[in-house]
Amino acid sequence: MSKITRILSLLLAMLMLQIPALALPVSAEENAKAVNLLVNPSFEEEADGWVAGWDRIEAENCSVTLDSSKTHSGKNAVHVYSTATTGAASGAWAAQRVKGLQEGAMYELSVFMNVESEMGNGGGIKVEYYDKNGQYLPGTTGGSHSDIYPNGSRFITSTNNRWVEHITIFKIPEGANTAKIYIRLYGSGHAWLDDVSLKFSGGPAPYKFDAERIFHYKETAEGAAFVKLDEYYLGSGIEKDTRVDFELSNNGAVYAKEENVKFKELVARFTYPTKDMTPYEPYTINCRIKDKDGNLLEEHTRNAYVVDRPTVLDENGDFVIDGKKLNPVISYHAQVRDFAKIKESGHNIVMISGVSSGDKRPTIQALQEHGLYAVIALYQNHNNAAHPDNIDDARHAIEEWKDVPNVIGYAAQDEPFLAGDNPETREYNEKAYLLFREMDPDRAVILTDKRFESITALYCDTFIVDSYAGGENTTLVSEECNRARAATNDKNGFWELAATYFGNSMSTLNAARNSIYRAFEEGARGIGYYCFSDSMKNRPGYEENPQLYHWEGWDGFCKMNHEEVPILFDRFVNDGAVPFNEYDDGNGYHSMRWFNWFVDDDMYLVAHNRGREAQTVKIPLTSANGKISVGGFKAEPIGLTTQGELKGKDFIELTLTSEEIVLYKISPDQKVDLSKINEPSETEKEETPTEDGIFSDLTGYDWAKEAIEALYEDGIVNAKEEGIYAPGEAITRLDFVSALVRALGLTEEGEAFPDCDASEIKIARKAGITNGDTDGNFRPYDTITRQDIMTTAVRALNAGLSEAEIPEFSDWNLVSDYALEAVQVMTQAGVIKGNGDGTLNPLGNATRAE
Repeated sequence: MSKITRILSLLLAMLMLQIPALALPVSAEENAKAVNLLVNPSFEEEADGWVAGWDRIEAENCSVTLDSSKTHSGKNAVHVYSTATTGAASGAWAAQRVKGLQEGAMYELSVFMNVESEMGNGGGIKVEYYDKNGQYLPGTTGGSHSDIYPNGSRFITSTNNRWVEHITIFKIPEGANTAKIYIRLYGSGHAWLDDVSLKFSGGPAPYKFDAERIFHYKETAEGAAFVKLDEYYLGSGIEKDTRVDFELSNNGAVYAKEENVKFKELVARFTYPTKDMTPYEPYTINCRIKDKDGNLLEEHTRNAYVVDRPTVLDENGDFVIDGKKLNPVISYHAQVRDFAKIKESGHNIVMISGVSSGDKRPTIQALQEHGLYAVIALYQNHNNAAHPDNIDDARHAIEEWKDVPNVIGYAAQDEPFLAGDNPETREYNEKAYLLFREMDPDRAVILTDKRFESITALYCDTFIVDSYAGGENTTLVSEECNRARAATNDKNGFWELAATYFGNSMSTLNAARNSIYRAFEEGARGIGYYCFSDSMKNRPGYEENPQLYHWEGWDGFCKMNHEEVPILFDRFVNDGAVPFNEYDDGNGYHSMRWFNWFVDDDMYLVAHNRGREAQTVKIPLTSANGKISVGGFKAEPIGLTTQGELKGKDFIELTLTSEEIVLYKISPDQKVDLSKINEPSETEKEETPTEDGIFSDLTGYDWAKEAIEALYEDGIVNAKEEGIYAPGEAITRLDFVSALVRALGLTEEGEAFPDCDASEIKIARKAGITNGDTDGNFRPYDTITRQDIMTTAVRALNAGLSEAEIPEFSDWNLVSDYALEAVQVMTQAGVIKGNGDGTLNPLGNATRAE
């Protein structure tokens, strides 16, 4: 490949990027804030008696119409009328889908409302998120669905015939680039809606300060706190210009400190020793975030403690009862009358209320009779156990329960995310943890939340993820469990509530099965089900018998828990299994995965098609190191596996439908000698960087590795330092223009810029490739935008406009005047195709790898 071909390939790759910009220059950001991203936002343009550009959704009890009798501006408004009998039952909506949004960016959504609410909540806003493939991303706003409720006030109630602006600011979550905006009336009455606006609001709050743990066990040697820079600002220069001072103190005495901590991979980290901290005394972690001149930007504090590990937990975070490890399978919403059925289903732990009035002895007797363990919930009405209204009841309940041997833990709050990550929520959870430790040092503090969140995990010994995996949406289980595993660093573990409301349309037996397999595969050390005693309550005809055992899938559910779940615990949690081989096809949460392992002389195999299409997989019965082969075998299906018995030699071939799982017990024809299982394979070699231009930091950049090395070998791109390319950093104007000059083989230098005298830049100036900004500067270390790349390329190639048509893009208004003709040239020539959503993204940046 010639130099010119290589650099043109590099240019094309950068120009045709279809990723959103991560950080806009200030001037461009202000420009973007002025643009309303909605089509026909004031409903002035009509189409067939309705509003052009907007969808209309109506149910039997409501209507959505165009109305000119009451408007905020112009000639039209949207009128919503509903006779709903409950607060959120009306199905009256106007909606519009907006594409090309920036992942991680903040947007402001506003609508003017004139509301006459008769019953229910009033006027509201809803936002749904979708990925670039149009797939819905559920629950990404921090709630159980995608509703956005602004400023702590969820709805607009009656406005006395006045127009009121309803505003919220929200962040586009990871993986999303499309939002669907809904405006509506919740409940009954009338609402007029007008002048809707969706505008870019800027980046999210740049810094988040937190600790990895609040409560450190005595045997722990150190703790850590950190400031994390939001990924939105990657490549903006903020991480280079910011420093953080950390300090750990106790009653004014400094225990540990570190100043001017730099950001590394967007995190400034402070590690402090814990072994000499006085147990149960509050220590204060203070962080001061400064700019490059030392000026204070933000200051934050967190408390830190050293405490005893609950005696019920071992050093791995597993529950140990009478010297034996407990494999947790927990039932939520459990009633004493259902304990026998809970035991029958294969569960061994129940979550029960501990602050209810009345005699606790029947419950204690039932626990012991059925061999069940209990987690005691000490919260009431979603309020924390340490809330002033609850704390006396919580103290009394602990006194009643602490000597009951079947109790393994306490829960301080139900789903803390509902209360929000705020100082009050943290304070109550901190007080509750210390109260439980003080009154009962043996039991664990257990908290459940909708997703893995630091506000929950910091204030408990065991965290339970409740992913709300309704219907067939089991991918979310993998996502949340993977997040939990990474955040807990595989310490103290986590559990997963594998499914919700089996009895109605929210879940199926297949979804429950997929959920528990995904949970184990991603590192869960316990599982559970929400819920048991009222699982069928939303299903017509089961109002009087809402228990899970009235569900038609009950027998299969029990079979799964008794026959499959213990085998999964053996492989993924317990110590007796010997992993033999495993495979992941690399398609993330939609991958084909399989595992095989031995327990004593028995071999087991799980094959799990997590994808959306049927797949055929050939599974070798050979160890990962290639040293051991099973040979002939017989495979018997276990549990809910629908495929039949198999016989063969050396491998198993299976065709699995979407979300299909098989679990087999494999009996080899001859005893398998596992003595060589831990020997290295013949091909295992330590990979080290060589001296021929191969970089050590290109892991995860396989798609760019060959091109980077080829351009480096030809002297077109440079290393950041020896053996380091820094592929994730945004490319600067200096790097890009220098690479272009070297690729074109230009050598004649011109004058230097006041702020840059690099040889390649002087050559570029002489060739007319770059002329600098309006002040005559080059700004070498600024990131380079797509429009600047196009401008530079057009100048270098001396290209001009032709007679061809210039394509339409929705964001032509974001193209700067100086770049307009060059961008027109590149789009007219078909070099630039846009982002596939009707946008050019002229202000987007590119990384060094891209």
